[in-house]
Amino acid sequence: MSAGILPKDSNFIAAIGGVSSLTDSASSIRAFQYDPTTRGMLVHIAGEVAPTTVSHAKTTVTTSGTRVQLASNACKSIVIKALSTNLGKIFVGSVTVSSANGFQLSAGDTVALDISNSNVIYIDAETNGEGISFLTIN
Repeated sequence: MSAGILPKDSNFIAAIGGVSSLTDSASSIRAFQYDPTTRGMLVHIAGEVAPTTVSHAKTTVTTSGTRVQLASNACKSIVIKALSTNLGKIFVGSVTVSSANGFQLSAGDTVALDISNSNVIYIDAETNGEGISFLTIN
């Protein structure tokens, strides 16, 4: 008998199943399939669906020291780029972002984040009227 193959036992019935999330609805239990040719299990591996929506916008901070929330865009990820014309730093963070605690971007710098909506991000600027451009992917 080959290694890894158990002898047939008529008193044993295998019941194997797995979770499937192939639909947008609730997950369901799916039975695995046996391939009699290879004597192996057929397994369907489903990866994430490729993003289909790209959004873009530009946000500026009118008054330095006053944080600004990014526009709402449902997404899986965002890329934020400090405008190339900025003279000062941009500070990226949450609702409490400031020059004291934000993630710093100099002109042309970028940061990429996995988030569910762009509106959870706020920016502040060292110089009046400077800002960022961003792309969201969903």
